[in-house]
Amino acid sequence: MDKIGVLGKQDVKTIGTTAVYAVPPGKGARVRVFFHAESKAGSKLAVRVSGVTVFATAALQNNDHHFTSDLKIRNTQNGLPDGSGVDKTVAPYGGDYFLGALDRVEYTIDTADFNSMTFAVVGVEVDV
Repeated sequence: MDKIGVLGKQDVKTIGTTAVYAVPPGKGARVRVFFHAESKAGSKLAVRVSGVTVFATAALQNNDHHFTSDLKIRNTQNGLPDGSGVDKTVAPYGGDYFLGALDRVEYTIDTADFNSMTFAVVGVEVDV
């Protein structure tokens, strides 16, 4: 059966690698990443899609907010996104990723835990 909407969601904010979504056997998917996180001093974040690192940060500042918007896969600002513009509104990143069976979307937190993390993969999963 085909699916549309949130295909995977995680809120793990501790050091390590977290799988958010893996395409089941016999399926394909068209997805977008969608996250909002608050870093601690020294935290690092990397996001991988199908084994390819989409981005990786250097050490981050304490209490900065990191999030996707329609135009950027990672925005950073001090304080909560306030919705006053495209780059200040949390939304799924506008880039589509086309995944085959067993492809994964995952993130890695390194050096220091985050204060908070909500990471989702949204899109369409179909039989192939």
